[in-house]
Amino acid sequence: MDNLNKAITCLRLATGVMCLGLALNAFSGTAIGTFLFMEWEWSHHSSVRTEHIMGYIVLAVGVSSFLYPVRPLLAVAAVYAFLVAYLGYKTGGYHFSEYTLFAYFVRIVTPLAFILALFIQKKNWIQDRSRSWAKVLLRVLSISLAITFFTHGVEAIGSHPFFIDMIIGSGINLMGLYIPESVALQALFVIGCVDILTSLWIAIRPNIYVAFWMGTWGLVTAMARITETGWMSYPEVLVRAPHYLVPLAVVALLFFVEKKEEYRVNTLATDIGI
Repeated sequence: MDNLNKAITCLRLATGVMCLGLALNAFSGTAIGTFLFMEWEWSHHSSVRTEHIMGYIVLAVGVSSFLYPVRPLLAVAAVYAFLVAYLGYKTGGYHFSEYTLFAYFVRIVTPLAFILALFIQKKNWIQDRSRSWAKVLLRVLSISLAITFFTHGVEAIGSHPFFIDMIIGSGINLMGLYIPESVALQALFVIGCVDILTSLWIAIRPNIYVAFWMGTWGLVTAMARITETGWMSYPEVLVRAPHYLVPLAVVALLFFVEKKEEYRVNTLATDIGI
């Protein structure tokens, strides 16, 4: 069960770190507060106070996911991530806001996948049954990653202004090099094509090397928030923890499923006397 435990550890970290980032963002303001203030016409004080309360709740969920995961609380984290995404889509005001739910998809699914992983671990099934449920978990994670990365690829090919600024800003801050906008656009097109290709690959046929690439690229793009605007953007890196930790969970699950398949074949061969 070692590889399954590794996958669970990755999901635990992804959920906990993401919740910490969500809480920090809640304390500074999100689409939820904007929606309450603009659409429901709550007072500024009430909107901010409500967001802060939500932030403390999500922070508690994150802490509990590290220490003692409680499945109903993990579901709360998924609901909160969905609310942030959905209300971001509803309020709009930024480029590609119509894709927000898809871009956030892996963040919404991660706490739910963690619940499923804990369920498998608690049952302590062996052989074929544990492998079957692990394959379900693997499929859920692979498809959620595919949706998020595919969306990012579409945004990159569509020349998302924030991505352009991120490339130019990171070039200046890291190397003191000004990258022309035309070069940034060309780079974005290539990046978008790679994101779409890897997303289709992981969805159709999960692969260890593709998952490693997605995890590495997910970390690079998350850290780019800091390289562009400085360390004060670290909550954005935390919120994107599923982007670089869920692929590692996929790798561990692939090893787990492969080992179970090898065990099944060897057992069958022994039974028939080969």
